[in-house]
Amino acid sequence: MRYILFLLLAMFQLPLFSQNAAVDASAVLDKALASLKSDLPVRMDYDYEVLDDDGELLQSDKGIIYIDNNRYALLMQDMKVWCDGTTQWSYMREVDEIYLTDANSDEAQNLSPLYIMEHYRDGRSVSVTSKGGVVTVTLQALCED
Repeated sequence: MRYILFLLLAMFQLPLFSQNAAVDASAVLDKALASLKSDLPVRMDYDYEVLDDDGELLQSDKGIIYIDNNRYALLMQDMKVWCDGTTQWSYMREVDEIYLTDANSDEAQNLSPLYIMEHYRDGRSVSVTSKGGVVTVTLQALCED
């Protein structure tokens, strides 16, 4: 079974492109990554959906990402993640537990916004749509089970 992941990031504090500019998906993500790596704190709202081959929704979530240098917080519906650059804390609401992880571990990298943005080209197709001043970037990853 193949899974398709759609990811929407809306950056509210930093305009990426003027409304009239022709928008290229890679350019949007590269500019967003440059902003994330800057010394300015960034806040992003996001939505994501995982669909099967038939377009049926398997999973979805939305939340807020805060990034300031190598520190970040992900505030999701069922999970909260904080990282101070050394340690990552993950609070799982469903089981009411907190997990501690080394920030440089493979496990922690799966939730690191900077790591994900730096590797967005790895095994994904990227597309973009722009409507009413809102730029939507879709990362599509095809995986076989």
